Amino acid sequence: LAVALSIPISVIGSFLVITLMGGTVNVIMLAGMAFAVGMVVDASIVVLENIYRHHQMGKDSTTAAYEATMEVWGAIFASTMTTLAVFIPILFMQEEVGQMFRDIALAISASIFLSMIVSILVTPTLAKSLLKDATREAKASGGLLSSLREHLFGLVPLARAFNRAVRGTLRTLFRSRTVQWLTVFVLTVP
Repeated sequence: LAVALSIPISVIGSFLVITLMGGTVNVIMLAGMAFAVGMVVDASIVVLENIYRHHQMGKDSTTAAYEATMEVWGAIFASTMTTLAVFIPILFMQEEVGQMFRDIALAISASIFLSMIVSILVTPTLAKSLLKDATREAKASGGLLSSLREHLFGLVPLARAFNRAVRGTLRTLFRSRTVQWLTVFVLTVP
């Protein structure tokens, strides 16, 4: 839930930023949004995983959310800035290439910057509340592990089947040099 909320907040916020910068919604801008959606969740996942790790270390939800976010915010900031360093110069290009890719660069830059803000402000707040609820539920039901089992019980057979399929595929690939070359050929030749 915490990670899923980062997508609409960042995308809707990006439309606001784009409108304020004089851009219009067009097909190229929507393509930029589609590219950015995969990157938007990365920062929130990093924060959420670190909060969960701190919570597993025995910290209460507020302390876990605060300390975990403070621990990784620098890395998230650096990651965001490296992505922005690639796309922001495109906004200032005057040639045809700059005009063509300006909308994509604006959409991706706005989405990525807003995802950083969401991961540092929204994700920890929501995770703190969710961890409180999970801890309360776990105490009532007899433990966090049993609570997680109840919630994830329906996904276990699917996960096992996927795991078996991946392991079988890898086993086949590792055994046969011909299959390896055939796989590389099929994946690289259109």
